[in-house]
Amino acid sequence: MYILLAVLGLFAAIVGGLMLTPATLGVGVIALGIFLVAVARVIQADNHQAQLLRKLG
Repeated sequence: MYILLAVLGLFAAIVGGLMLTPATLGVGVIALGIFLVAVARVIQADNHQAQLLRKLG
């Protein structure tokens, strides 16, 4: 499920990146960094939960 959300988020980030002007480029770079951190955190949490479920099951 998180893969679908990551793909949709990536699509939104690409569309947003194409809409940037030179005046908003700095904000776009910061937003892209936040997006990448959020995706990495979701993947990390999913992997952690899968490990816990394997240990419990």
